[in-house]
Amino acid sequence: MARTRHPPIDSPPSKATSIILAAVAARAVSDLTHYEQDAGDACVIWCLAIRHAILTGELDVRVGIRSLPEDRRERWLALIAEAEEKRPRDFDRNGWVVQALQGAWSAIHHSRDFVGALEGAVRGGRDTDTVAAIAGGLIGAATGVSGIPGRWRRVLHGWPGLDSRDLMARAVLAARGGAPDKAGWPTADHFAPSEVDVLVQHPHDDGVWMGSLAALRRLPSEVDAVISLCRVGRRETGLQTELETVEFWLIDQPGANANTQFVLEDAADTIAALRAEGRTVFVHCFEGRSRTPAVAATYSIRHREVPAQRALDEVLAVLPGNHLNTEFREIVSRGIRPSVQQ
Repeated sequence: MARTRHPPIDSPPSKATSIILAAVAARAVSDLTHYEQDAGDACVIWCLAIRHAILTGELDVRVGIRSLPEDRRERWLALIAEAEEKRPRDFDRNGWVVQALQGAWSAIHHSRDFVGALEGAVRGGRDTDTVAAIAGGLIGAATGVSGIPGRWRRVLHGWPGLDSRDLMARAVLAARGGAPDKAGWPTADHFAPSEVDVLVQHPHDDGVWMGSLAALRRLPSEVDAVISLCRVGRRETGLQTELETVEFWLIDQPGANANTQFVLEDAADTIAALRAEGRTVFVHCFEGRSRTPAVAATYSIRHREVPAQRALDEVLAVLPGNHLNTEFREIVSRGIRPSVQQ
């Protein structure tokens, strides 16, 4: 008997094959606990929408319809259209898989914002944990970790003992086939800092320090919170274990970030929240030259009532060798507005 030949393990399947495999897997997992066709169909639709969101950043719940049996496609298209016409609260049987999907897509469709979508899903009432989890899986795939606000990530926890960094690391490793990058991120305990060792106080708030990764090794004793804007090791603050570290995904290349302004503002707002708690904060990137001054100036604009150009000039003046990238400079100069929470 001839044996079937399989491609080598390192040969990725074609796009069509990967879609088929994802659809088959989604239905098989659904069948473990839910035998109904509706349950399997919904899982195929949603999993393929998540796949599409991860690969493209686009939210399109219809991409998986053609993977359903032909005689059920029109029904699901009508159900999706209904979800877009109504609001999450209109689906009063959202403990049923069909209305759970409709409620989740309705929340996303009417917001297209991570926080807004999840709040809409929860405010729809009834089976809120299920609908919000469904919505979060899809919109989170599109926005990535950089679209999740720091105030949520600070309190996020999972089982057994996982926090937001653990969950992010698992997502990164999954996307990389289980392997860290050349520098060992996100699994390395420490990263070798550059020769740039910068540690200075913020010109508009002496309870905020700014600098480089190397400065983590010599922080003032009063610092008890860290805002990290670059890759850091799992034990990067291990010498001072009482520090709370909040990480932000911010790449120092114009056009490389999906949520640039949101991340700048969110990092600045997290500094403000920590300061309101009485914390002394250190904000850093790898060399303290671009990401650090961008966030520090954003903090001045949003929470210290400093005009944009003055904020930039005075932050840059105390950071030696700064080199703010053009996208950050444009956003900070023209796009940042004072926080409404001031």
